[in-house]
Amino acid sequence: MIYSLRRRSIIYFSVIAIFSLVRCSQKEPCSQSIETAVNIKFYPTNKIGETKTLSYNVTAKGFDRPDSLSIFYNKKNLNPIKLPLSPNVDQCSYVLFFDSIPVTINHKETIVFYHSFTDTIYFKYSRKLKLLTTECGFIMECHLHDSGVTITKNGFDSIYVSQPDISTGNEENIKIFF
Repeated sequence: MIYSLRRRSIIYFSVIAIFSLVRCSQKEPCSQSIETAVNIKFYPTNKIGETKTLSYNVTAKGFDRPDSLSIFYNKKNLNPIKLPLSPNVDQCSYVLFFDSIPVTINHKETIVFYHSFTDTIYFKYSRKLKLLTTECGFIMECHLHDSGVTITKNGFDSIYVSQPDISTGNEENIKIFF
């Protein structure tokens, strides 16, 4: 009887130890975003008597990069867009293609306002590698240099850097007015 109790205790603790080891060796999946991207929002600069639409099809292509043929963004919803920064160099640029789409006002009137343009945005930044968590690994944090963001002005009016520190969050980094 004592032998049987000892044997059951050993088996019981062995099973608990095995389940504990198996549980500890299972990695939890990374639930956080690990992509570092610039969050850009667009705003109209309406002058007296002028109305601008924010309904554009937007396509963003990397410029002067090995992956420059890649389309990074192709969406009908203009706000916001996220553009990844290169982890290999301290600068990158994107060519942004805008094609306006018809806008419906008050569910009655559709205004067809065709205004297509192409602009380029240039980023200069410093990079820093940071351990996010052991499950997620490392991320690249970036800091935009003073006057490190420039744009062409084919359709854009001006730019404002609202948050120069770029990480994995959804905080707005740049405001572009057109």
